[in-house]
Amino acid sequence: MVSVKLFGALRLRSGLKEYQLEAKNLDELYARLAEISAGTGLEPVTVKDLRACIVMINGKQCRPRHALSDGDAVVLLTPASGG
Repeated sequence: MVSVKLFGALRLRSGLKEYQLEAKNLDELYARLAEISAGTGLEPVTVKDLRACIVMINGKQCRPRHALSDGDAVVLLTPASGG
């Protein structure tokens, strides 16, 4: 089981905040989060949206193909822009 926290515009749009999920890799995690988001009644999050996020696992930024281990803490941050 991994813990997942979402931040930024993605969290505001979708209402997704924090979950405990079973996932072996990020693609599986994204698919599960997209399923959860479809049932919230708010703006759904797609796998494409999640792949655009900055991913931190156990406090370190990681690559998209990173495998997950039991107990990992995953943080998904939407990229910010401004002027």
